[in-house]
Amino acid sequence: MVEGGDSGDLLGGEGEMEYANENPEYEAELPTIMKDPRWPAEDGWKKMEMEINGVEIRYVCNTYTGEVAYFKFKDRMD
Repeated sequence: MVEGGDSGDLLGGEGEMEYANENPEYEAELPTIMKDPRWPAEDGWKKMEMEINGVEIRYVCNTYTGEVAYFKFKDRMD
């Protein structure tokens, strides 16, 4: 698992974080309430998940501003 950054060339040159930002229709909200003080739920932060080419990408997204942060990557092929 890679946290907080890009995990490589999974999309043939297009970065996973960029893909997640540009394709929100493929994301799913995780059923949890944000408790991390860096991303408070009351300010619109939610945990999101997306799978790309067998790689699970989890991140936090502000539903008010569209800002995304803190990406985690896990290769489901392992």
